[in-house]
Amino acid sequence: MANYLTSGYNTDRGRNYTKGFYNLTNTGTSAKNGILTYNYTGGSIDDTGVASADWRYLYDEAFKYINATLGITFNEDQGLLADIELTDNESGAFNSNRGTIEAGNLINKYSRLN
Repeated sequence: MANYLTSGYNTDRGRNYTKGFYNLTNTGTSAKNGILTYNYTGGSIDDTGVASADWRYLYDEAFKYINATLGITFNEDQGLLADIELTDNESGAFNSNRGTIEAGNLINKYSRLN
């Protein structure tokens, strides 16, 4: 199941990459140097951001947990260029990613989570 979710799913959906990820190193395409930014106060897709204070709190706590377990730093960024835009302006739960395809993998530059 884990292999399917990390690689098979994208292929089955007709995408031309196997897996997608952020480049957390300090070199190469879209290098993030170990830090990802997120915005839930309003961005390019949802200008009002996540309305619920409870949901914003849960996002903050989830990012703290990921930092504590994996060592990835997440910083809130209220600008339009955050790596991850958290939205609630459409029904349903989904995500979308933008980036560069290299060697059959999508190197994320931007992600949206609704």
